[in-house]
Amino acid sequence: MIPKLGFNPATDVQVLAPMTRGLVGTRNLNNVLQQLINPPLPQKVEVSRGGIIFRVGDRVIQLTNDYQREVFNGDMGFITNIDTEEQEVIIQFQEREVIYDYADLNELALAWSVSIHKSQGSEYPVVLLPLYSQHFVFSCPQCPQRLHIEAFTVVNIQTANKFNTVPVTCCNLKF
Repeated sequence: MIPKLGFNPATDVQVLAPMTRGLVGTRNLNNVLQQLINPPLPQKVEVSRGGIIFRVGDRVIQLTNDYQREVFNGDMGFITNIDTEEQEVIIQFQEREVIYDYADLNELALAWSVSIHKSQGSEYPVVLLPLYSQHFVFSCPQCPQRLHIEAFTVVNIQTANKFNTVPVTCCNLKF
């Protein structure tokens, strides 16, 4: 559905979650979304650190301020290269590339989904917000998980009260 609307799921869509744990927490959503948006392929290099698989093409977020690299908490980028011989990961943060040793990957997390807290101050072309019926009234009547997802696209950032809202249930969400 999202590509049909003219958006690239890898670069234009941000999934926001109110928490990190649980079915609709960022940890689980990042694993699921990574498999959908950037699945493993024989030619894609990946490295596993701290229970997270980092793969070329993944969106990542910096978790701490790193003054030496000039990358700060909340900065997002994409993994462009993983050098297994040098044990380095290269990440494109906007206009510049930053090199991380494997030992420093604990400063990063997958960012296909981020917490609402981490997203404060950021802008995205499309936002998906999963709402779980355990915490919210909205739900998909066809789904056993009772999950409802709202997709928002801002029409005019200057007047943020004008939104195109597209309700999407887990039954018809396609990347």
